[in-house]
Amino acid sequence: MFSRFRVSAILCVAGLMLPPVTAQAQNGDGDDDGSSIQQRFQQFGRSLVGGYRGDGRPTNQRPTRSPQQQAQQRRPQQRTGAYYDDGVAPRPSNSQMTQRGGAPRDVQPSKRRVVDEAATAHAPPLGAATRKPQQPTAADEDASASDGVPRVARAITAEDEDISPTTPAPTAAAADATVVHGASSPSISVETVGPRKISVGKQSTYKLVLKNTGAMSAQDVVVTIVVPDFAEVVDAKGTSGSTEPAASQDGMCWKLGTLAAQSKEELSINIIPRKSQPFELAVRWTQAPVASQTMVEVQEPKLALSLDGAREVAFGERTTYKLHLSNPGTGDAENVLITLMPLNPGDGAPASHPLGVLRAGESKTIEIELIARQAGQVSIHAEAKATGDISATLEEEVTVRRAALTVTAKGPKMQFAGTPTSFDVHVKNTGNAAAQNLKVSARLPQGAEFVSCNSSGHLAEETKTVNWNVGSLEANGEATLTLKCILRASGSNQLEVQCVADREVQQAAIAKTMVEAVADLTLEVVDPSGPVPTGVDMVYEVHVRNRGSKSADAIDVTAYFSNGIEPVAVEGGAHELKPGIVVIKTIPVLEMGREMIYKIKARAETPGTHRFRAELNCPSLDTKLTEEETTHFYDDPAADAE
Repeated sequence: MFSRFRVSAILCVAGLMLPPVTAQAQNGDGDDDGSSIQQRFQQFGRSLVGGYRGDGRPTNQRPTRSPQQQAQQRRPQQRTGAYYDDGVAPRPSNSQMTQRGGAPRDVQPSKRRVVDEAATAHAPPLGAATRKPQQPTAADEDASASDGVPRVARAITAEDEDISPTTPAPTAAAADATVVHGASSPSISVETVGPRKISVGKQSTYKLVLKNTGAMSAQDVVVTIVVPDFAEVVDAKGTSGSTEPAASQDGMCWKLGTLAAQSKEELSINIIPRKSQPFELAVRWTQAPVASQTMVEVQEPKLALSLDGAREVAFGERTTYKLHLSNPGTGDAENVLITLMPLNPGDGAPASHPLGVLRAGESKTIEIELIARQAGQVSIHAEAKATGDISATLEEEVTVRRAALTVTAKGPKMQFAGTPTSFDVHVKNTGNAAAQNLKVSARLPQGAEFVSCNSSGHLAEETKTVNWNVGSLEANGEATLTLKCILRASGSNQLEVQCVADREVQQAAIAKTMVEAVADLTLEVVDPSGPVPTGVDMVYEVHVRNRGSKSADAIDVTAYFSNGIEPVAVEGGAHELKPGIVVIKTIPVLEMGREMIYKIKARAETPGTHRFRAELNCPSLDTKLTEEETTHFYDDPAADAE
């Protein structure tokens, strides 16, 4: 906005620049308009201010036309159906001035144009007051540039029918911006359309078109239509806003509120004149002042992290992830540093990598390889930081799947040596992944004898191990394996079980059985078969065997014969012969698995059936065994003949 002092300064500069000649200035058509140098200075200064024509009226920044151009502009529009109001009252004729008591004056042609004279041939002409051109004052200059003071309607020419705002060409971004205040503001004009001549007592309609051809919306727009008291406004209807009677003068107010840039609104009013007297339909408007403002762009850099990769991995498996770092902000992020935390606690220090500057809208991808050494839920944690306390954090949960085996081996807690024993091996997968290539092995106790096993198990003779190939055992799956063996060694016997699967999955178990060893003595008598002649020596065998798991001590064996038969000799060990009795000397120790055989010769003296009984007594084992046999003897006639 130019002040009065700045306008004066411009006028002085313009005067110094013009040559000191008295030649008359010429207009744009080459014709001399007859203005002096001083008048040209004033016109030049007003054109710089941009608010007035040479005749002192507001131009709203329209180019100045010569009278010839204005006449050419008016002629093609005389056939339209409207007249245009520039807010300046038309100058009356000399006859009208005479009727009003005024002296005739040379006046400039009116800006209104009659468009349909036939329709209003009998109506008196509009406009009765003359207006003397005035020189603009400093207040007028400020008012023309400000948006908060009343403005009047101006004439609209054919050139104004298609007015589009001039959009400045975009310029390259720079460190400093130069802003010319006032370059973007509302530009309001009013176009009045209606008959030039109307009749007394007859309703006539006028339409006001309010346009904003500027690049900014006009706020709090109020349009005042001045109507004399003898003219009655019977109806008023606008495309928007509201109407009400004017407060301080005859007429009405049209309140629009906001008039958007490059838009227009219309008001239709119906007027009935009550006197045959010309009047001026004056239109003025006001709007809220437009504050000067400068748009300052504030750029904000931002950081964002995202992760591409599997959310479920196998234990011990090498997995590749893509870590995406982007700048979704409007400014560049400087001194960007990305840090990756260790996957498991205690794996070492965080790994950091500087990336420098990350432009707005730019993104970078970092590939990372991870090996999960902990089953369950693990967290991938990454942080990105930049200058200006700009940061982004990423924390993604990854499920590490791994098989987990529990193995139990069960057998009898106590077992006698030499008896068959059964063992059960129970395997369960308590992990969250299948156990692949599962193998189970059971090592037999020392001295045990393999009997059998279920499923696909088999005995490896070299290692005395029973092996099973289970294959795949799903999560929460179970398998039960059994084997039978004979435990020979007394004391604690251990069955050692080992389970192994892929991904370093393994588990072991032990089954313990206390084996008790006992001496187990047996007594057996073998007598002669068939009838035996008397007088012939026959052999009775006495078998003493220890089939237990330990030796037997202090074993006493005694043989008894019935009447009619007597022992004659003993082979196999120390003994004592008595009538009808053979006493075997006490056996001090009989090892497990050992056997003692005693052969006793006897001779029957009388025929008949004779009995032989053997008795075994072992006090240490509290064992008493008895075995008895019978033999039939007969007389041999041939022997008697001799």
